[in-house]
Amino acid sequence: MDPFDSNELKSAIRMPGINWNIAFFGGHFQITNEDWHMPPERHSAFEVIQIISGSEQIKIQDEVLTLESNDILLIKPNTLHEIWTGEQTSYFNFHFNVSDARFVNNLVMHKNLIFNSSKDTELTESLGAMRALLNQKMIYDFKTEFQILIYLSDFLLALMESVPGGAGKRTNSVILAEKLMELIQSNLATRIQSVLTNNVYSEKLPELNLAQMAQKLQISPSYAFEVFKKTYKQSPRQYLTKLIMQEAQNWLLIPEIRIQDISYALGYSDPAHFTRQFKKWTGETPRQFQKQVSPMQ
Repeated sequence: MDPFDSNELKSAIRMPGINWNIAFFGGHFQITNEDWHMPPERHSAFEVIQIISGSEQIKIQDEVLTLESNDILLIKPNTLHEIWTGEQTSYFNFHFNVSDARFVNNLVMHKNLIFNSSKDTELTESLGAMRALLNQKMIYDFKTEFQILIYLSDFLLALMESVPGGAGKRTNSVILAEKLMELIQSNLATRIQSVLTNNVYSEKLPELNLAQMAQKLQISPSYAFEVFKKTYKQSPRQYLTKLIMQEAQNWLLIPEIRIQDISYALGYSDPAHFTRQFKKWTGETPRQFQKQVSPMQ
């Protein structure tokens, strides 16, 4: 990391700025019978399966794996898999994503990652702490949800230590992809802030000027697209779309800001169009989303 440019801070020791998205997409504990079967499926996130008792057979592409009691399996995103049991089995699973390219790349480079609770105790401790938060009534408050993220972070740290290669090296292409992601985030944040605080109105959706961003990084637009897609497994446009959805959810958490103003900030001149798009993204309208996260609204 480069030192500060100013004389006032030239002797300061810097820490990195971190803007990761760590998402926990929910999980569950279940006891299955001997003829339980999960049809082939794939997910856009990582999946963790921990066998508590019994055993499972998992077909991942053309390979069949057998998981015994205490085994932990990490399934990579977009991996077709099918699961069945031949005996009563209890298991715990959840889905997550992390936006850091070094972490993701090091996980996806390995074929199948299977760990054992008796050997990887730190993994087991974090999963056990997470399972202890399971609530039969399925009612979770903010404190519990925050604890889930803490235990997920503990699990990810232990996972990073358990996987060969650690968090991976930051190659030049990864660094460029990270800088491009920062530019996309910055451009969107600046645009939203201008609309909501300065009433600078625009009817156009946030644009992705890849050529302009590539010029700032002194690379070609095609290479910018290539390194971003290779690093994050999605195109810059797909990332921007997801980012707009996340920003919409973040701003909807602030009661003082009208849904109409949020729709304008995100480039929707017609709030009804924004409502339809938000429902397509999340399965609920902006008003339903607000009531779910804040029942008093």
